[in-house]
Amino acid sequence: MLGSGSVLRRCRVYSRAFGHCFYIQSGDGIRLEDCYAEGSMRATSDMLRDTSGPAFDLGFKSVYANRDGRHVITPGYVKSLSEDGFRTYGNAGQVTLLNCTAIHTRAGFEIGAPDAAPKKTLLENCVALGCERGFLIGSQTVVRRSRGDIAHGPLLYLRGGRDSDVELELAGDGPVSLVHAIATIAGENHRVRLSVQHGEKSIPALPVYLGFGMPEHAEMASPILPAPTRSVTLLNEIPAVQVITSETLIESRFETPGRSFTDAVLQASPGSWGLPASGIAPGGPAPKK
Repeated sequence: MLGSGSVLRRCRVYSRAFGHCFYIQSGDGIRLEDCYAEGSMRATSDMLRDTSGPAFDLGFKSVYANRDGRHVITPGYVKSLSEDGFRTYGNAGQVTLLNCTAIHTRAGFEIGAPDAAPKKTLLENCVALGCERGFLIGSQTVVRRSRGDIAHGPLLYLRGGRDSDVELELAGDGPVSLVHAIATIAGENHRVRLSVQHGEKSIPALPVYLGFGMPEHAEMASPILPAPTRSVTLLNEIPAVQVITSETLIESRFETPGRSFTDAVLQASPGSWGLPASGIAPGGPAPKK
């Protein structure tokens, strides 16, 4: 999508090919209302059963290293066979998305503006369900009255940047495939409020990572690592959710009804479940260093 002042209303895209459903490359004052994006998903465990095709021919290799440091497709995850539902690129100016929905796409909403953008990009009453990650947000973006689940990945990656204000509601019954976090938050001068939809079932106590970036290229099988984070405010209202903070966190604050831990303390005390290089769990306590 190109062109300042463009408005798109009530458009539905059902993607069965690799590519974004809606993407904005440039232009200012662009508005999308009541639009719908839907992709399709496939489990990595199913991919690894293939006996022909591109993945099989390449030995199931992956561009990105997984948590073991191997460049292979990793079982247990679910991947979108399309790209993002709604996506902005760096040359896009001020963008508004109202009442938009993404289902089964890579990111439901991968949205951000340049760090020094004079106007905020706005998402209001938007929904992401069954995506690899619900909302991947950058700089100068406001998210209001929006919600998503963690069926196949985090609700939020606040990847860095600055001056975004994000309020998201967690919906749904929790993960149905391997998920490591509710959110990761990095960057400068952000405000984040996370709440839970009233009446929803209890979810597994997955953490919110504060002072951590998204995994490389947002590939969830890759490790979540600390990232520079300054002057960030987090209000976590989801019960039983731990907040894990990194040493890169500066001049920031958070409130949470659950427990909080520093990454340094967790690294210093891995417990008896630490795995040796062989990957085989020991029968007793981990050996002392």
